[in-house]
Order: sequence, then structure tokens, then C-alpha cells
Amino acid sequence: ASLEWLLYILLINQLKDNGKAISLVATNILSNHQNKNIRKYFIENGHIESIILLPYNLMIGYSTSLVLIVFSKGNKKIRFINATEFYENEKLENNKQKIIALIPNNDINNILYLLNDNKKTNISFSKKIEDFSKNDYNLDVIENIEVLEEFENGVVFKNVVKNIMRGSQTKLDKEKTKTKTTNVYLSLSDINDGLVEFENIKEYLKEIPEKQEKFCIKNNSILLSKIGNPPYKIAVAQIPDNKKIIASGNFAIIEVDEKKLNPWYLVAFLITDIGVKILKKAYIGSLHSSLSIKKLEDTIIPILSIEEQNKIAQRYFEKINEIKEIKKDLKDKIQSAKNIFFEI
Repeated sequence: ASLEWLLYILLINQLKDNGKAISLVATNILSNHQNKNIRKYFIENGHIESIILLPYNLMIGYSTSLVLIVFSKGNKKIRFINATEFYENEKLENNKQKIIALIPNNDINNILYLLNDNKKTNISFSKKIEDFSKNDYNLDVIENIEVLEEFENGVVFKNVVKNIMRGSQTKLDKEKTKTKTTNVYLSLSDINDGLVEFENIKEYLKEIPEKQEKFCIKNNSILLSKIGNPPYKIAVAQIPDNKKIIASGNFAIIEVDEKKLNPWYLVAFLITDIGVKILKKAYIGSLHSSLSIKKLEDTIIPILSIEEQNKIAQRYFEKINEIKEIKKDLKDKIQSAKNIFFEI
């Protein structure tokens, strides 16, 4: 177990029956598998009273989010507060370029009010001790507060996909070239705004080794960033006829069963607020979250009839093409601006 949890055992042993203690700590110990059993001990023994997720950039030199864990004895439930929006930005006096988040007094009062109120809101929630066994004793504030919509037409993800695999993790430095070929090496930077930007590809392969052929992306496969935090990079791959494309290991490649699921419909859903929340549950870690393919497979998504899917997919496809044309026009205008000096 992490050192923090081991120290918390000492803390509880020194705590009076009516005493309280508070710890400021990084969020990763709340949900990682390494600490599952010791979290179970603290939860089932009623040693955790509440957990408050604080704003990002609250401490100088530490831009990620922190939590306050309130310890006491005899708790039958745990109160979760998402206080990430309770802050004001302030520039440092000795360095005006640096900004930190400060929690104003009125927001501190709001946090205290939420702690003492048993009502369920979109940023506060109390969960009974016996309910934690259902989610591996996960204490992540966001995951415990956000009660996602119950989809009447919910389907387990793995039941509507043919295959999910990670991109190539093999170093192909000997094969890489800046010269354009029909073999494309796709990086995370090549996907933006839901588009695979083929016109901006910078890395190609002289040839694709036989063992790497299995990483060639099929048309209509979904590319999803394997690492990172929301918003995740995601796109439906439209493969030009004359090209073979290998995705780097920073991608998950999802091949859907198109008889059951339109890939454009799926991406249209996953980029919505509710879709991002659902997708976030498939990522583990805090600072550099990584996609768990097993968790993704077990994710529940709403599946409409193929007819309804196709309608949504068509509208999303058209919107993506609009974005593509706008970006192309913007690129042309930027290039035109660069040439104005020589046109006089």
C-alpha cells in the first residue's frame, strides 16, 4: 500500500473517539488498484467521514488536483464534495506570469455547508459504506458523485465491437522517413477536432514490417487516445485507397460491429458531456491517465436502432466535414497573410 495509507493507520490509532483529522493528498491513492485492500479496511471500519476534491493549481508548483480526506470514527457513510469550481485565479506578486487558484471565504462557507448537508446535488453526494464493494472500494470523488443516466437501451461495449487493441508499441525508427510514402505512421498530434489530418502528417514509413501489418488501421475504425485527460482525442479513421496507416502505441484502435453500431454514431455520443463522463471511467490514474481496455469493454453505452444511429451519424459526419473545410480555409488564409509582404 502507499505510504500515505500506512501513515493513516497510525493517525487513526492516535485519534480520540470524537476526534477528527485531515490529510491533504494527491488523488491517485483514492482509486488505484494497489490500495484497494487498505481502502476497504478504512471504508468498512468507518474511518473516513468525507473527501473534498479541491481546485487545480491550488499549490505553487503543483498544478494537478488534490483532495482533503477527513478522518473520524464510526462513520456509516462517506460524504463527497467536488469543490473544483470554488476558486478565483490570482497572479503571484513576485511573478505576474504565474497564476494560482485561491478559494474565497464565501466558497469555503459553501464547502462547509455542503459537508453538513445530507442532500444530493451535482457536486455533493453521500454514499453508504456497504455500497463501496460494488466499485472496488473506489474513493474517487468524481466517480462517486456523478450518477450517470440509466440508459433503457444500454449495451455493454464489448458486445458491439469486433476488436479493441493498442497501436504499435514497436520502435520503427529505421523505417521512419519524412518523405511522403503510401505508408503513414500516425501520432496523437495528427488527430485534432475529431479529424485525422492526413494533409499534416509528418512521419511516414519506407515499408511496413510483416509483423506490424496487424496494426494497420481498417476503414471506419475508431482511434482513441490511450493516454491523457479529457477531452480525449477521438476520430473515425477514413483510410485513403492508396494508403496503409499504422497507429502509434498511444492509440487504442476500436473496430466496431457495423451491423450493430455505426462508428460515427458512437463518436458523436462519446464527445458529449455524458459520453466523456462515461469514457473517463475507463481511464486509470490521475496525472497521466491511461485507458484500460478491460474497463472500456465493460462500459455501458446507449444503443439506438440502426435507423436512428444512422441519422445521428450522418449529421455528425456532415459537421465534421464542415470543420474540415473551415480548417482548410483558415490554413489558406494564414498562408495568404504570410505572402502579403511579397505581393506589393
